[in-house]
Amino acid sequence: MKTSENLNVKFLQSANEVQTYRFIEITIEAVHPNVTNPFTDVRVICTMTHEDGSFQKIEGFCDSQDGSLFKVRLMPKKHGNYHYHVTYCQSDGVFAEHRGVFTAIDAGYKGLLTVDENYPWHFKWEGTGEHFFLNGTTCYYLLGFEDEKIIHQSIDRLHEYKINRIRVLLYGRQNDKPWGTPVVNTDDYHMKLNPWVAKFPDDVFNPEFDLTRFNGSHWQKYERLLAYAREKDMTVSVIFSIGAQCLPTPFMQGSEDECRYFRYAVSRLAAFSNVTWDLGNEHDFHRETRFWPDMTGNFIKMTDPYNHLRGAHNKIYFNTLDNWLDMQLIQVWDAGLHDVLIKQKQSQKETSRIIPQVIEEYGYEDLWEKIPGQRCADTRRRCAWEVYMAGGYQTNGESPRTGTGLNEDTGGGWINGRGDSTMIMLESYVHIVDFFTSFEWWKTEPNDDVIVNYDNWHAEGIQYYNQSSNRVQDFKAFCLVETGKTYVFYLPAGGNVVAMLEKNTYKAICLNPRTGEIINLPEANNSVWISPDMADNEDWVFLLTKYELPK
Repeated sequence: MKTSENLNVKFLQSANEVQTYRFIEITIEAVHPNVTNPFTDVRVICTMTHEDGSFQKIEGFCDSQDGSLFKVRLMPKKHGNYHYHVTYCQSDGVFAEHRGVFTAIDAGYKGLLTVDENYPWHFKWEGTGEHFFLNGTTCYYLLGFEDEKIIHQSIDRLHEYKINRIRVLLYGRQNDKPWGTPVVNTDDYHMKLNPWVAKFPDDVFNPEFDLTRFNGSHWQKYERLLAYAREKDMTVSVIFSIGAQCLPTPFMQGSEDECRYFRYAVSRLAAFSNVTWDLGNEHDFHRETRFWPDMTGNFIKMTDPYNHLRGAHNKIYFNTLDNWLDMQLIQVWDAGLHDVLIKQKQSQKETSRIIPQVIEEYGYEDLWEKIPGQRCADTRRRCAWEVYMAGGYQTNGESPRTGTGLNEDTGGGWINGRGDSTMIMLESYVHIVDFFTSFEWWKTEPNDDVIVNYDNWHAEGIQYYNQSSNRVQDFKAFCLVETGKTYVFYLPAGGNVVAMLEKNTYKAICLNPRTGEIINLPEANNSVWISPDMADNEDWVFLLTKYELPK
């Protein structure tokens, strides 16, 4: 390699001081770059070193079509002084380099989402150690709105409902009325995401992408979405692709084009502390599942200098060699989810590979109902309770019935994350969040054996259809326990539960999960506890917490 006197390269540092879990940018301006394709003919590599000697290798990216602009983003996790060394290198061996310093200060940001090493079925924030109660929703084509105010308004609305994780496509293409929904492409909204330069960007089926050149405006828009969500402490599941669409991926499995896409995405987006990676929704539609997930997941793990959480929607991987997998993203529809998660937990225990479980799709509101109301807001809420009572997490999806480009043109729901005042499903999910975050939920474990008897005295023999097992079965109550300290009971159809407790004195409350109303109950101080009679056979929740003596 050699430094060329004819190569005019300038290195610009955005700031001398940065807050931890935010980033500074090193901008590289190349005047008259002598390369055919800057996305393939130039590499920018940086080493960021903390004062304690720890360091990270970080890759830069091209941010202009003519190759005149490159960037490296440095996100410090620890406060203190840093120095860095960045190298700009062309494929012909010509290079330039730069060294610089900056200081990181701790501003108290939550940082990256991580798995709790002490309670590995749960999440916590790396920066503060606070636990993360995942309450997610799907917003596949949120990026499709031309007016970014609508993107911000949608994020604001979801934030008010205490949604803290949204699933957003980085690449996707859909024709009008995807999955039978009233959402269409218009001048103001489109489901044609173009991460690459395209000859026909509006052609859903044949855009003729140049897979060696990235479309900067697309990536910059996604970055603005990430930045806005980050200020709301909202994580974004970056979905690289989705199988159930018109053009699943424009590149071959394991190809150079595929690797380039993943590498470029990580180099641009990894400095945002609020991202997690999803290898691809329904990736089994167009990728084999024996080798591709391991190959791709480990490639992203190796490429990402900050080690964001990784998952792969829809398929279950328990192999102990799958060390790239940080959270299990599952799709199982309708009731019976509690039993599904308990079985998955047992499978994880058998492999000694315990990670959080997230039911990401359990039937979107109003979608593909076999009978009216099968997937209404209330049944989705009940499914969510089943999930949480198994110690898992969930991602929901609102109805798109008010439409985008059709009907009232005020919604979009799970297709794009936009909603209006007629969409009320998420109100009841706020009650779930408030309830669980009122105690140390991550310390509890599902243990229905605590329940001696569940008697539904309102409707003897009442049953429900368990979609996952394809059979009709009796209702049953669920229990989460931290023995001797916390007991949570969920009664899906009213009635009474009789439970055996570790003998202590417990404060007892009842939650109406439909309204959020909390009813104070007499304290429990016997080893046998019987829940009080409720007024109906709707679902009810009881929380018993041990009285703590004042310190």
